[in-house]
Amino acid sequence: MHLWNVNVILLKQSKIKKGYNMEAYIQVNDLNLTINKNVVLENINFSLEKGKCLGLAGMNGCGKTMIMKCVSGLILPTSGEIFVNGKKIGVDIDFPESLGIMIEVPGFIPFLSGFENLKSLAKIKNIIDDNTIKQWLDKVGLDSKDKRKVRK
Repeated sequence: MHLWNVNVILLKQSKIKKGYNMEAYIQVNDLNLTINKNVVLENINFSLEKGKCLGLAGMNGCGKTMIMKCVSGLILPTSGEIFVNGKKIGVDIDFPESLGIMIEVPGFIPFLSGFENLKSLAKIKNIIDDNTIKQWLDKVGLDSKDKRKVRK
């Protein structure tokens, strides 16, 4: 059974080539995924250069989340290749450490502000300072000085 088509929307169009594209940060070649005899993904191909944005659009159940789970190494595809920063998922690496991905609903701590939520995440590797967090909040149109809790 085939699910609906997944529309891969490349913002600031990146190159789509088979084989590994040296310019690509993320490269997906002939990605196929079958679960319990159901074809979930079929012949998905795209590449994304570092610093570019990728949007996936499609109806509920069409495979958007499964693509992201495969790219992040959470699920291995039935066939095909996925490279992140030149390393093949499932062969060279299991999970790309330099990849930030949010699947489904973000897990924010409701009694902390946006800044405090991001600061607690930054403490995991302790490589991002407060000024960088504030700059990114401002860059995406959020007030870095806003003290309201996320639930508000």
